[in-house]
Amino acid sequence: MVLDNDDLLREILLRLIFPTTLVRAAAVCKRWLRHASDPAFLRRFRNLHPPRLLGLYVQTGLLGYPRFVPTPHPPAELAAAIRRAGSILDDASLGVTAVTDCRNGRVLVELNNNKNRGDAAVLSPLHAAGGAAAVLPPLPLATRSNICTKRLTAVDGVVCAADRRWNLLSLTTRVTQGFHELRDDGTWHNLASLKFPSGTLSTVLISRPFHGKLYLMASASAIATLPSEFSRLHYLSIITLPDGVECMPKGKVKPWVDDSGLYLVHVKELQLRVWLRVMESDQWLLQDTICLHEVCAKLGVADGLSAATAVNVREVGHCAELVLLQLGVHVLYIHIRSRNVENVYTVKLEKPWIRLTPFVMIWPPIFPVVKEVKMALKTNNRPRFASRCLIL
Repeated sequence: MVLDNDDLLREILLRLIFPTTLVRAAAVCKRWLRHASDPAFLRRFRNLHPPRLLGLYVQTGLLGYPRFVPTPHPPAELAAAIRRAGSILDDASLGVTAVTDCRNGRVLVELNNNKNRGDAAVLSPLHAAGGAAAVLPPLPLATRSNICTKRLTAVDGVVCAADRRWNLLSLTTRVTQGFHELRDDGTWHNLASLKFPSGTLSTVLISRPFHGKLYLMASASAIATLPSEFSRLHYLSIITLPDGVECMPKGKVKPWVDDSGLYLVHVKELQLRVWLRVMESDQWLLQDTICLHEVCAKLGVADGLSAATAVNVREVGHCAELVLLQLGVHVLYIHIRSRNVENVYTVKLEKPWIRLTPFVMIWPPIFPVVKEVKMALKTNNRPRFASRCLIL
């Protein structure tokens, strides 16, 4: 039989397109599960079929509530996942008032219900127990009254928080930024506290730890203005930006860190560039360049496009391969390697403030437990998936 040939079986599995279909195929037998879950196979599968954008959590106006907007014309195979992604906003008992971040199926939200008022929580709508909110403990008392943002790390979904405080009593106003990481025991660990002189804006700070450090990127001239004590901090690494890259305006530059490295996405004169930091040589490598005018022309949205068009790099994903870019009123989802571009949302100009948080399919897929596959085959039942498994 054809399916007895392992090489042919892998080639067939590669053509399944969706990770949800791959998980179902893996439930057929232990042999199929072994091939489908092999790391080398999964790398090939991901290169051919990068994780799909399911939609955007959109919040307009500082007092507006978030809503989930599915991508235009989604495939039927992803309909269930899209429903699950939007369901967290429909659950009145949760009372989600804001979606602040999303990483690999985990959604960081703010709640306002009978039990939790103003608390942050993590939801996992594509997991079997996705309706349960993991409420985060409050930050230390000293930081609660200050402006604070929380983010999920790209690799393992650990929650990091950054708070900002102004010392208005000093002769020269200084801004203090504190960085915290939520540990497994439910306590916040203070990673760092940096005091910036007033007006120090021409820097890009990566507040998610990478290789145990925080990274501050700036032009050579801006680095010269930083406090001298920064260079002596063991937890802070200061990096010069690539030639021609400027920090201002903020919306045109966005960093990304994960296990594969430190990246920078930058837009200048309608050219989108992806840079990779080579740690061994302390140099920047230009990985890719995309002409945004050509991209928009293919989508039919190039009318009126010029160097003066407002550009905002909203989000960057896995290895800087995925970019959510706002170009004027159009929000584009760009897969850098394949050059696949989707026009996923149109911004209304009368709404001056908008938050866009992309929700992407989980990767890698979570496969059924071998014992459960065996039992399901004996009873002709669909296998029960592990508690963290995708809802199919």
